Amino acid sequence: INTGHKPINKALFDQLHAQRMEAERAFGEPLDWSRFGPGAVDDGDVLEACYREITSVMQAALDSLAAENPRPLLGRFRARPTRTRN
Repeated sequence: INTGHKPINKALFDQLHAQRMEAERAFGEPLDWSRFGPGAVDDGDVLEACYREITSVMQAALDSLAAENPRPLLGRFRARPTRTRN
């Protein structure tokens, strides 16, 4: 979280952390709730680990959605009845 305002960042993180059980239940696995300070952003290993974890969770969620609804756009492209003008 980086809004550019440290107190807001902290407040947002604290709100999410307070709901961590619900968030972890939604993700289906434990999440890392470490508070990374500004220095962590400069650590390439931390950035890579975060990127890999986030993309892995997002891909799993997308795969699950695709399995539930493999053709989500099909209904949008079906022919609609044309309206006649009087």
